[in-house]
Amino acid sequence: MAPLDPQCEQFLKHVASSNAPTWVDLGPTKSREVFASFTHLFGRGPQNVKIEDLVVDDRISIRIYRPEVKLSSPLPVVMYFHGGGWVIGSIATHDAVCRRVCSEAHCAVVSVEYRLSPENPFPAPFDDCYDATGFVASSCESLGFDPTRLVVAGDSAGGNLAAAVALKARNTKDFPICAQVLIYPVIDSSCDSESYASFASGFGLTRQSMLYFWECYLGGMNRRAYAIPAKAVTLELLPEAIVVIAGYDVLRDEGVKYARDMQSAGVNVTVLHYENVIHGFVHFAEAFDVGMRATSDLAAELRRVFR
Repeated sequence: MAPLDPQCEQFLKHVASSNAPTWVDLGPTKSREVFASFTHLFGRGPQNVKIEDLVVDDRISIRIYRPEVKLSSPLPVVMYFHGGGWVIGSIATHDAVCRRVCSEAHCAVVSVEYRLSPENPFPAPFDDCYDATGFVASSCESLGFDPTRLVVAGDSAGGNLAAAVALKARNTKDFPICAQVLIYPVIDSSCDSESYASFASGFGLTRQSMLYFWECYLGGMNRRAYAIPAKAVTLELLPEAIVVIAGYDVLRDEGVKYARDMQSAGVNVTVLHYENVIHGFVHFAEAFDVGMRATSDLAAELRRVFR
């Protein structure tokens, strides 16, 4: 296994020395405040994008990012669902990563402010993401987007939501999705893989936190349709997938397995595996040089998909 990236190692040492309370200890409200304060990790992102805030169905806030440079119209569009264990995170905490994708992939990005758990367990967050995607798909002409180049994307819990939206869209045929981008996604609720054992604590995202996040999201139910992508009946006929994996991450093995299972089902899958980094390295790219590189790699893959 590759040695841990020095910037990740330094970050983990700082976290350990701070002896900060866990997300479980803090509870949802305080956790959201603390997470929102990590601006030094998020960064600002490129400023050469135009922003528009809208509300879908009088209940779902979305933020639309468009490149300032004049590009051919209509634009390809990425629906982005933020991470945070379905409990924390927001449009604001993921502003920088959305700006980076918009600027580097030369596309529009639509960030979704879905309802958070445990106040709103499954299916509320998923429904918001699916409904927002449906709104954008049906409004492409007025928004200046290309309906044939619609991508769903997300990091961590947002990767779970992106995978689930792709599954439902395949089943219902409500709208076409050309690709799914799953950044160290949450796929399986069992939390018993080898990577869960190897990185249970001391590597940022812990097994204890993931068990807590799953409990908040599922609301006490162990299995519900679209909540757990690993339990999908079949992965056949899903859109092309780009899967980002972090080597020192409890979620590593389930992301790798989901990518392999999709490939076995005939889905075109590209895996971007960064072996020496921890969970969150893309979202916290201001702190990790490899996070910036991974974003550029991801943007290159998106440009390929859009071509």
